[in-house]
Amino acid sequence: MTDHEAIRMAERYGVSWYADIDRIDPSRICPRTQIQPARRAGASDVVGCLQENVDEAIWNRDGVRKRYEEAQREGLFDLEALQSVRGREAREAWLAAIDTQNGDRARCVAELRHWREYLGLAMKGELPVHKTPTSIGQLVRNLADSKTYGADPRLPPERDLEDVI
Repeated sequence: MTDHEAIRMAERYGVSWYADIDRIDPSRICPRTQIQPARRAGASDVVGCLQENVDEAIWNRDGVRKRYEEAQREGLFDLEALQSVRGREAREAWLAAIDTQNGDRARCVAELRHWREYLGLAMKGELPVHKTPTSIGQLVRNLADSKTYGADPRLPPERDLEDVI
């Protein structure tokens, strides 16, 4: 494979699938002055919103999968072909394209898993409800009280400063 062909392939697959997708439809944007105070949403509203997120994640997964398979067919992941590329810039662009494709694949899997988990919790009525602080003072009190709830199991354990230094 020539350097020119390698650069063209890297340009084609070096841009994330999400580059064009991560945007908000202008029809869904509401000016700050028109935002209505939030009321407690019914369970069906929450389930409907989460189902919409799952559907979007499935659509993204299908697109990412199709693009990933196309990249495989064209030889993006062929390391022997990569070794035949002489130019440093072409190699770096190729490796960046591989990283982009692998990153898109990991992201679509994680997002779909995340939204399916939340949808499942909502359908069982077990979705945790978080209160929105009504004031800065309430927010500060909530942060101060957060130590009493215990550590979040998703985070690494806290360490004393002496252990770090």
